[in-house]
Amino acid sequence: MSDYHNTWSQKTKLDGRCTRCAKPRGDSPYASYCVPCRNTRVQQQYKMTDEEFANLPDACEICGSKDNLVIDHNHSTGRYRGRLCRLCNQMLGLAKDNPNTLLAGYQYLLDRNLLT
Repeated sequence: MSDYHNTWSQKTKLDGRCTRCAKPRGDSPYASYCVPCRNTRVQQQYKMTDEEFANLPDACEICGSKDNLVIDHNHSTGRYRGRLCRLCNQMLGLAKDNPNTLLAGYQYLLDRNLLT
């Protein structure tokens, strides 16, 4: 990355403009992109079709939470798998996306009457 790009990116970040198109970001002072550029970036990063992106669930597909939603993706292919809350996404990651590990955890809780 060139020094010019680094300087331009830092400058736009500090003055509230999108680092991709330089239009006003408008929402969070911590965001780097305006909403249209952020949406485009997410769609490209996770190789999502227009239909997948348009139909993103508004709640976690595991627990139903509407807080801290993230895009779940296959780490080998980079493809979108679903929408999860941060905690459920971390649970899958800590289990290394292994269904047997997750089932063993479920059985562990079941055997000890820890499920509510």
